[in-house]
Amino acid sequence: MLSPVEAREARDQGRGFLSRPLRGRWHRADQGDRSTAVRQKIVALADRAAVQARDVFDIKILVPEGAAARPELLRWLGHVVEPATVKRALDRAMEMSFSEFEGQVLEFLSVEAREEHRSKTQWEDVQLTAAGLLEATLAHHRKT
Repeated sequence: MLSPVEAREARDQGRGFLSRPLRGRWHRADQGDRSTAVRQKIVALADRAAVQARDVFDIKILVPEGAAARPELLRWLGHVVEPATVKRALDRAMEMSFSEFEGQVLEFLSVEAREEHRSKTQWEDVQLTAAGLLEATLAHHRKT
């Protein structure tokens, strides 16, 4: 794990990607790790017996650009995740309430991250960003 200073330096130098801090700690991974994590989160969101807000939140953290994600990532997701799975994940991403997010995710975030995600509007932004990535992945399926 990286200190905040190391995290800032790594981000500025473009080394890998950094997730936001959970409990005040930064984590670094390379692009391959991120792509695999995104795929796993999409499948988990689609296939869990009970929808978990953390899957939606993690997709947003892993790909904060949402629908504007790198084309290589969208192409890869289009090849490794079935369209029906992406559609199920998309539907489920939008059904989570803010109170579910509060109980499942918010309380586990660092104080700084809690401040950033403490309102219903901010939760809806998380959902829309994740949904944008899922819609872009579906659009890529239609192109291939």
